[in-house]
Amino acid sequence: MFILLLVCYSSITCIFYAAFSSPTNKIIIFFDDCVEIAFGLDLLLNFLYSYENPETLDTIIELKMIARNYVVKGTFIVDFVSVFPFEYIFLGYGELTKMARLARLNRLFRLIDTEHVKLLIDRLMSGS
Repeated sequence: MFILLLVCYSSITCIFYAAFSSPTNKIIIFFDDCVEIAFGLDLLLNFLYSYENPETLDTIIELKMIARNYVVKGTFIVDFVSVFPFEYIFLGYGELTKMARLARLNRLFRLIDTEHVKLLIDRLMSGS
């Protein structure tokens, strides 16, 4: 849920910054940097999340298999593009490169999946 809120915040501010300008307020800049760090940590944590093998229905906990699944079949490319610091590499194109952050919307659309939302609500209600 925390990442979902950050995706919403990031999507709105990304469009706002591209349309107008980047913030100059130190507090907003600091908060935006914290959001970027949270997305980077989420990218790294995705290499640790177990998954269920669709053929055998076994829960896979081996890190090598999890990493392979995330990179090959998962959303690693989209997640990587959304956290890669393009604005530091392509100087002068700051607002334009921030639009790559909209790749985070993919997470929002994944969470809107009704089965996934139902599972999240069930987990929240059960306290796990």
